[in-house]
Amino acid sequence: MDGFGLEVVGADEAVLKLTILDATLDNAGEEGGHRSAEVIARSARLKMPVGPIEGGHVRDTARAEGMAAVLGGTFYPYTGWLEFGGRVGRGNKVGAGIYREKKLPHGRYLYPSYVQHMRDVDYFLARETTEVIENAGFEDS
Repeated sequence: MDGFGLEVVGADEAVLKLTILDATLDNAGEEGGHRSAEVIARSARLKMPVGPIEGGHVRDTARAEGMAAVLGGTFYPYTGWLEFGGRVGRGNKVGAGIYREKKLPHGRYLYPSYVQHMRDVDYFLARETTEVIENAGFEDS
């Protein structure tokens, strides 16, 4: 098969675009994940109890750290206990009612907030990914 040749037009451009895409895709996932975590943390914060003293609110601990929505901290080590069915407050009123006898395998705050905002999570991740693909020079078709 001497004399047979193959020329690929645009191969260098495709390699360049893929290199750009490779370098920026992780950051897009992290940005979309962080925005999603902020929405989930904000929603969880609204579901959480308010403490009896100023600055003593466990709900103030709901926050986004990187791509994770996080609850609790050093001053509120019982937050996980609250999340999965524990009770606090005068007479153990916060968390009473339907949670009194039953532990919650999916929790009260984070997972319900995620379920409530699943479409937002999908939107943020898709938007960031699409933006990176378009910035790399690939067209949406």
